[in-house]
Amino acid sequence: PYEGHPTDLAELHGRRVIVCSEVKHGDKFDEARVKLLTGGDRIKARRMRQDFFSFQPTHKLWLLGNHRPEVGTGGFAFWRRMRLIPFERVVSDDRKIDNLADILVTEEGPGILGWLIDGARRYLAGNKDLTGPERVRIATNAYAETEDHTGRFFEECCVLAPELRAEQTGLFATYR
Repeated sequence: PYEGHPTDLAELHGRRVIVCSEVKHGDKFDEARVKLLTGGDRIKARRMRQDFFSFQPTHKLWLLGNHRPEVGTGGFAFWRRMRLIPFERVVSDDRKIDNLADILVTEEGPGILGWLIDGARRYLAGNKDLTGPERVRIATNAYAETEDHTGRFFEECCVLAPELRAEQTGLFATYR
């Protein structure tokens, strides 16, 4: 269960996109909260000095930053919600356009909106594949592998075979 103040969650009601920015080095995911905020279960919340209500999540959560938060246990339920989108290109100062978003909306707005509508139509027509581009899948899998501390321990420090056994206390002491 979510242990923060329920008014935090009320802000999510009816939203489509929630953007959290500037992840600091050493930050760690609260995996239960990620699952709550990104799952399909109803969320219980309340506004200040009002009664509780529950709502179906309509939002997608976007996390922006230069650092990747640490993942504790991870697991399938966590990683199926995660997409790491690498931004690897650095734009030099002489090529930066300060008001690029405004220019794009003014000059290309109808085309961008048409592209979004076309994608939504294809999605709603049955092609619900949201696996994303190959680069995103590769980056996400690499992130998951780096955060799989237990898997790395077994790979680097253990010999795995059906006939082998180990004392739990000794195995855990070695892991620590």
